[in-house]
Amino acid sequence: MKKRVTIATRQGKRLFQEDFYVHLHLANENGLEGELLAVLDGHGGSTAARLCADEIHGLLKLESAADAENSLRQLIRELDGKTRHLSSGTTVSLALVLYDPPQVSIAILGDSPVVVLDNRGELHQSPNHNVRSNPEECAIAKKRGATYRQGHIFAPDCEDGLAMGRALGDAHLEEVLFREPDVYTITEPAWVLVASDGLFNPIYDPLMVMIDDLQFPAEDGADAAEIMRLAEAREEAEEGKEGGLEDNATALVWG
Repeated sequence: MKKRVTIATRQGKRLFQEDFYVHLHLANENGLEGELLAVLDGHGGSTAARLCADEIHGLLKLESAADAENSLRQLIRELDGKTRHLSSGTTVSLALVLYDPPQVSIAILGDSPVVVLDNRGELHQSPNHNVRSNPEECAIAKKRGATYRQGHIFAPDCEDGLAMGRALGDAHLEEVLFREPDVYTITEPAWVLVASDGLFNPIYDPLMVMIDDLQFPAEDGADAAEIMRLAEAREEAEEGKEGGLEDNATALVWG
């Protein structure tokens, strides 16, 4: 069950790298062992994403496998408290892989995807909180007072919008952002990818993470570098030009 974690990251054509990531090997005196993979895709600056990356190690508390989902919820609550005043924002995508029992618990806030291949050969894609492609997320934001236009939500009397209905930071959107993650567990994982949305061609609807493209690489145990190369080749082919990815891109793979 124990597998390696590989990491690949690219700045792309952006002026700054606002993706951050965390990999922690976990072990305690009760015999609990596993890996935490986290991707934080910053926007409006890197402060919120960097702070979360720095704080995760000290804030994660895990006593048992049964407590994995609650531990991830509490971790995001703690990160929310530390970032809510910041003008910059970040997604948070967490995958907590445990070896015994074999499971991966996932927490998602934003649109940085997690894709899991289980031992039955089924690929699982994480929920997506992009308001352009997810009408339910857009409706939640509107109920909180947001207006929607051109793929973004806006708070009253604020012209700085966001394409997601859930994120940390973004103090100017405090009254309209939803800060609770989607959390769930998949048993018997075989391969796990945690990534920023820049890994996938931005001309695609963010809800479509091109699952079919990942089926065979996942089954073959592709590492993060291989997934990054596939993303770069796909974008060059579809855009008809060389030069790599447009956006910051990060991939963490357990497998």
